[in-house]
Amino acid sequence: MESEGCPNATGSTWLDRRTGERKPRACGRLRCPFCGPRLALSTANAIVLAAPSCSAVLTTWGSDLPSEPELLFRLFVKSVNATAAELRSGGRTWEYCWTLEVSSTGIPNAHVLAWGDPVAPARFSRVAISAGVRWGDVQPIRHLPLLARYVLKLPLAPLDLGLDGEACMALHLTLNGGKLLHSSRRFWRNGARGLPGVRVARAVARRSHRRGRRPSPEELAEWRKGWRLPEIAAGYRASPE
Repeated sequence: MESEGCPNATGSTWLDRRTGERKPRACGRLRCPFCGPRLALSTANAIVLAAPSCSAVLTTWGSDLPSEPELLFRLFVKSVNATAAELRSGGRTWEYCWTLEVSSTGIPNAHVLAWGDPVAPARFSRVAISAGVRWGDVQPIRHLPLLARYVLKLPLAPLDLGLDGEACMALHLTLNGGKLLHSSRRFWRNGARGLPGVRVARAVARRSHRRGRRPSPEELAEWRKGWRLPEIAAGYRASPE
């Protein structure tokens, strides 16, 4: 279950202006069962701030999939980067963020959110397959807050579903080379103004998010209908074709 507080709190404190209490400052580490899911939530808000316009997926399968998560991650890094490079050819713009996940049936997928010049689904599929995966698809984003949470659904599961924070973060970080997500250099932005990285984007999104309406528990439950998580305790297991 989700931790009630940061188990690795630092020696310093911060002032809670609502209560007037001084509280231990959380460690802010991704692998922390308390801080990791909260960093995922602030990152989802930063993705919304960046306003990607399309959602893509790259998938592969087969008996030759690497059994080591590090090798699987390298395979998808190469495929995502090669796909982006081809889509940018001729001076076109395609800025993106992505995460690697394993479906409940063991199939690995890279989920990508991007903004830039439009890409036809047929072309995206050809480019993705030539980059080394079995299947690729792209489509317009119709509900950005939902998609932003979807690509981070595993590290958000401790907050949304009360699952074990340590196990969820461990599996997600193992699959993603120790990072929460990956992004191109110019992906993060606030309107027309570019932002230098995800940390700044989180801070800007946090300030703007306070002025907006947060999704209700009922909305979150509706969003998560049909979302399937891998067997967390089993870790990564390649699925044969």
